[in-house]
Amino acid sequence: MKVINRINSPMDSNPYINGIRIGKRITLDQIYADFFPKVHQFVTKHSGTKDDAKDIFQEALLIIYNNVLDHNFKLTCKFGTYLYAICRNIWFKQIRNNKRLITSESDTDVHAIDQDELEEAILWLERYKIYRRQFLNISEKCQELLKLYLEGTDMNAIAERFGFANVAYARKRKFKCKEQLILKIEKDQDYKNLMAND
Repeated sequence: MKVINRINSPMDSNPYINGIRIGKRITLDQIYADFFPKVHQFVTKHSGTKDDAKDIFQEALLIIYNNVLDHNFKLTCKFGTYLYAICRNIWFKQIRNNKRLITSESDTDVHAIDQDELEEAILWLERYKIYRRQFLNISEKCQELLKLYLEGTDMNAIAERFGFANVAYARKRKFKCKEQLILKIEKDQDYKNLMAND
């Protein structure tokens, strides 16, 4: 994914991006109010339902959330154009995967978005879904341990929380949990398909 330095970016003051970055609920409500109707219209026009549109919209917001956490992220177009382009690409990819009929559409604004960025964002989302599904298939203790580790909790605190004898054993358990998750992901059929098409 291309990254551009955000220093002195004219889009840094974008209220949607800033609201997503700091997790303001009112921002998400505003995004839905401002942009969901267009996405809903697009998805239903191309053989989808309102529920499909909601799913696509949430997936696009997840991609954007992941992007804005990267401090190198720079919005190079209007927020609505970026969101719509991601939704459009996710939906067309689903249509292709489901072998539905695709009707052609020309959206000049959408072509302002870097296709490589969008494809990478969609690929990230597909990998995240697989990861999330298999994360929920490992033991609850492993889930909790990995969550604490990913949140940056000190290994001493993790050892103490779980009653492990020492930090070395906590690291060993973390490694085993991570290994368990990786094995489950590698056995996932969607993951195998994704790797075969990569």
